[in-house]
Amino acid sequence: MNEYQDLSLHIETISKADEQQQIDLLGEYVESGLDESSIAIILEAFPVEQRVRLWRSLPLELHIDVLTEMRAEVRFSIINALSEIELKLTLAKLDNLSLLEWADSLPDEIISEALRLISRDELELYDQANAYEDTEVGHWANRKVYTLPFSISVDKAKILLEKYHYDSPQHIYLINKAKKFQGIVSYTEILLAESKTLLKNIKQDDLFTLNAHQSLSEAVEALEHSQLPTVAIIDNHEVLVGEIDWQFALSTQREIYESRLMAGTGMDE
Repeated sequence: MNEYQDLSLHIETISKADEQQQIDLLGEYVESGLDESSIAIILEAFPVEQRVRLWRSLPLELHIDVLTEMRAEVRFSIINALSEIELKLTLAKLDNLSLLEWADSLPDEIISEALRLISRDELELYDQANAYEDTEVGHWANRKVYTLPFSISVDKAKILLEKYHYDSPQHIYLINKAKKFQGIVSYTEILLAESKTLLKNIKQDDLFTLNAHQSLSEAVEALEHSQLPTVAIIDNHEVLVGEIDWQFALSTQREIYESRLMAGTGMDE
């Protein structure tokens, strides 16, 4: 049984249960490891009232991610059903990437409220993203990446990793004083290398990168052929902008497929 057959079975099981059982069943699926995209697909299958009730039953830390994974009109159906207090609490939890994805699907007054509520750091990242067109990969880059100066030694790198509580990242981007991209180094390499070894001597060179002005479709295709789970995005001056990962590619492919499917069946607006 494939993933979509599993989800169809989950949807059918929930639909046949009473209200409390529906919440309990969804909770069991979430605890068993159901990801945000799959949760969103399940919720989209239900009428608005049930959809909102099930979304409210989710752990708070999943609320934003599940909404972000939904199609725009489905997301708005939930947002539109929230009380004023619920809406403010939800908007306050937005990060810059989620806000970017929501921006074109919500009324201006809700986006304005979100901009007022999110933190100054997230707002700065949001403004940086909007320096690019929404058709360019630079608009969608994850700017919360781990960086270290490329010229420091391993022992200094370890001090910085501990000081800033880096959470065992798979890899770290190396930059120079001008914040230009210099390569990446794996977290494991830092842990295993001799303390006086310079990061620039253990970094991976000649890595594939994307220009921030490249189109989304080009970025997704490039990531499919990359040997790494993420690809660095740089601007025209080789300054590191951020990264995109395979989850972004899958999500984008899904949106493209759904748009084409809806257009082909006459369901698009």
